[in-house]
Amino acid sequence: MADRPTHVVTGSTSGIGLATARRLAADGAEVVVVGRTRERVDTAVAELGPAASGVAADLLRPDGITALADALADRPLDGLVLSHGGDQVPGIFADSDPDRFPYLAEAMFLTNARLCHRLLPSLAAGPGRAEGGRIVLVTSDAGRAPTVGEAMIGALAAANLMFVRTLAREVARQRVRVHAVGVSLTEDTESYDRVMGAGDFSRRLFEKAAARMPFGPVRAADVAATVTHLLGPDSTATTGQVVSVNGGLTT
Repeated sequence: MADRPTHVVTGSTSGIGLATARRLAADGAEVVVVGRTRERVDTAVAELGPAASGVAADLLRPDGITALADALADRPLDGLVLSHGGDQVPGIFADSDPDRFPYLAEAMFLTNARLCHRLLPSLAAGPGRAEGGRIVLVTSDAGRAPTVGEAMIGALAAANLMFVRTLAREVARQRVRVHAVGVSLTEDTESYDRVMGAGDFSRRLFEKAAARMPFGPVRAADVAATVTHLLGPDSTATTGQVVSVNGGLTT
């Protein structure tokens, strides 16, 4: 890796993404902040300092992914952190709106796959670069443990986990390492506020989950610590791993 690594962090204007960007910037990395709105991107970049830059792009749109790729201009990347997610909330499957299923698939899974496909050449090893970069995908821990009210969320999170494990095997020849971080109830995030304010079902679901966490509550900085470890030099002997940061809710 370069003396000053470059990491792209999606969803990094708030929550886990911003907490990860803060740690990376504090460690001396160049950080590319990615968010939907220019105002929020500029605010995050101003906080992170001169080593940060920003791209405003709606990654749910093909032109948003193109805008990000064009802004990066094929420069070598040391890390890609996928933490953008969506606005999904728990609910009983039979009561859900099937018209939202395509959106959920796009927001939770397909966007991750498209970004990896587009940016993989910038992460791969090549002439003058013996080691490639790292990909860390942040997703719901419901992909590992069946949870009432999260049938679609869990299914798409499980797709992320298998995608990561399989991609890790495929891109090992390019010296790229790929991991996933599974999260559950994470305080000080917009996702937490949205779920807790969405209605009695989702609020009760996660209040019960919080009560079962022996090492909770989990905050965005806790997740960011694991993400940055997987991006760093102390994890060179691992790839294709799924690490849960859930306060011990599941093991």
